[in-house]
Amino acid sequence: MGTTIRKTLNRISNPYWRAKYKYIKYVDKMPIDDKMILLESQHGKEFNGNIFSMAKYLCSAEEYKEYKVYLSAAKSRVNSFKKKAEEYGIKNLNFVILSTKEYFKVLASAKYLVNDNTFLPFFIKREGQIYLNTWHGTPLKCLGRKIKNDAVNIGNPQRNFVSADWLLYPNDYTKEHIIEDYMLANMSNSKIIMGGYPRNDIFFNEKRRTELRQSLGLENKKVYAYMPTFRGTAREGTSEQSEDYMLKSLYALDKELNDNEVLYLNLHPVSQSTVNFGDFKNIKPFPSNLDTYDFLNIADCLVSDYSSVFFDFACTKKKIILFTFDKEEYLRDRGLYISLDELPYPQVSDYKALLDEMRAEKNYDDEEFLQKFCPYDNINSSKQLCDQIILGKDCGLKTESMPNNGKENVLIFAGNLAPNGVTASLRNLLTLLDKSERNYYINFRQTAADQYSDNMLSLTQNGVSYYATKNEFNLTVGNLACKLLFRLKLMNVKTYM
Repeated sequence: MGTTIRKTLNRISNPYWRAKYKYIKYVDKMPIDDKMILLESQHGKEFNGNIFSMAKYLCSAEEYKEYKVYLSAAKSRVNSFKKKAEEYGIKNLNFVILSTKEYFKVLASAKYLVNDNTFLPFFIKREGQIYLNTWHGTPLKCLGRKIKNDAVNIGNPQRNFVSADWLLYPNDYTKEHIIEDYMLANMSNSKIIMGGYPRNDIFFNEKRRTELRQSLGLENKKVYAYMPTFRGTAREGTSEQSEDYMLKSLYALDKELNDNEVLYLNLHPVSQSTVNFGDFKNIKPFPSNLDTYDFLNIADCLVSDYSSVFFDFACTKKKIILFTFDKEEYLRDRGLYISLDELPYPQVSDYKALLDEMRAEKNYDDEEFLQKFCPYDNINSSKQLCDQIILGKDCGLKTESMPNNGKENVLIFAGNLAPNGVTASLRNLLTLLDKSERNYYINFRQTAADQYSDNMLSLTQNGVSYYATKNEFNLTVGNLACKLLFRLKLMNVKTYM
């Protein structure tokens, strides 16, 4: 009892929780502002990619001068975001700190919501709001129900995809995998929009590339960009063995590079502390004041590995090399949609072979790859997307309805999927049901079911899908107090209900 009271009091006294509970009241009472746009990237931790490109367009185009554009930002990132906006001359962009009272007001009242990942689990899309989810890349690694050892924990992205009015896909490959592996068909009413990623606009801007190379004194240099993926997991941290090998390779490369060559390195934030750039002569970090893709556009060659960045850079038609020195280790617990050997790009496993490839001319045919993965990329993707979604213009973007077989959907709450009689009975029931007339989904709270993921996989076979629930009910402070009193048996069922 003491633990329950203490936990509840801690939540109520926390400014984040207080603001979160007020969000429900804002959803109920605040009017929707037809001229308000909220942009969010990676839970307020980034101001890059699609969101950066859309912000740059929305804050400069004459058609949007009457709109108020907000960007959500984690508290620690506000100043850096403001500096970046200033660097690029992005005026009239309003910054709102994530999970504050002001943020929840904007989230509840903005007519247009744009996210390249997910809004947090408490998000409620109101009737009248228009939510565009652009996602953040063509996937190489498996997503959703195909994530090895973590297929239970997909509730929040699944919920965001179902809530969205529009889902942007840059190619059929991405569309098919996300719809299939988040089980959106028949369950989601989202509309599909096929178009280029806004962040790839810059790759078609040769003038900007020339100007930036000149301003950085790189017009007569061979510029390489190395963008390795994060080696590790959110739960376990980095892979020290892979990090050590990569670091040793960088030191060896630095000694071999000529004065007319420079390698720019863009590391995952978790890995940045492992590299001391002061030790290098010809290896430098991506400039912190420049947008990642804006800077990447000046590169003559991209070195990557298992990161999906090469799907974007491919539209430059410049050389791409995969430095896969730890392929066997990295792929052991990760599923890929495409075998690396199916890609047109050369793969190397040591720094000497990498250096040889960096200096060699492009000698592979990527035309088929470009047709499959980059069919819509162009210099005007930001404008086309914003104008079609927000202004309702016909910008030539292809739209589709979510696949639906017309059958009735049946949702079955499956508890916590524990290995008991209830789960066994449900498994038998799902095996016997006729799936020809209805679509069947099981539902569970993913935090409770995490330890029983094998049972979830055994239940969701033979045409059965699942819908994971991420969190508890989002309650007001008053409702939370009622819940506490009921749990302490100080309030009867009738009063509680």
